[in-house]
This record gives sequence, structure tokens and C-alpha cells, in this order.
Amino acid sequence: MKKMFFMLFAICVAVAACKNNEPELENIWVHERTTLIDCNNEMDLETERESNNNISVYVSTSGAIMVSVNLFYICAAPFETKVETVNGVIVMSIIDTCRIGYEYCYARCYCYYIFDFVFERENETELNQKYKIVLIDPRENEPIIISEGVITAIDKS
Repeated sequence: MKKMFFMLFAICVAVAACKNNEPELENIWVHERTTLIDCNNEMDLETERESNNNISVYVSTSGAIMVSVNLFYICAAPFETKVETVNGVIVMSIIDTCRIGYEYCYARCYCYYIFDFVFERENETELNQKYKIVLIDPRENEPIIISEGVITAIDKS
């Protein structure tokens, strides 16, 4: 009995030691806010639709980072945004919240929306941050990846 108790105790200590050695993912970007600039350059539905979705990254002298997403999408869409860190990747989600019938949510045109995701960094050293920007469109079965990769921000000194 003593031997079994000692063995069980040793296993518990070994498991606890392994858990303490797991590297923690640092969340060094803190999401401050997201700003939406509504519907620019409206175009008819008949206009040939080009996917000119793009992103730009700006690093201010204060260390703040703005990820600006230019999204070509149907007019009058109701949006929400969400930011989360998943396995060290900052995931910025743009969510079309239309749930009734599509004809009640949208106008008959396309336009450009601009989403500005603003982050503060906890330190200002060289940084390679993985990111993914996704669009959740209720008309699609799966999320649409707008962009993914690594954002590199270098210390301003």
C-alpha cells in the first residue's frame, strides 16, 4: 500500500512538473478598439465585382499598431467585430450579422468598408506577430480568410 501511494504521488509530481514547463503564449498586443468606416465608392450589383480586399499596417511613434482592412462587400450589411488570440495567432473577425432573410439586410450594391483594428503593445521590441483576418458571411458555409501571415513591427529607436 505504501509503495502504491508513493508511486501515485511520484506520478502526480511528474505531471505537475511537466505542466509548469509548457511555454505560455504571450499576448503582447492588447486590442483597444475597432472603428468601422461605412460604405465608400458604392457600385451597382451589375458592376463586375473585383475582390480588392487588402490590409495595411501602421505603427505609430507611441507604439500603437493599426491594422486597416479594406473590404469590398454588399451595401448596408450589419457588422460586428471580434478579436481573439488562438494558439499565438491574433484572429480579427468581421462578422456579418444578417440573420433574417438576405433581402431585408442588404441594399442592391457593393461598396468598400474600412475596419481599423487598433492595438497597443506591451513592449516595443522587434515583433513578429502571426495574424488572421476572417469574414463571417451568413450566406457562406465556412469563414472566408481575407488575409493571414506575420505582421512585423520594429522598435522605433
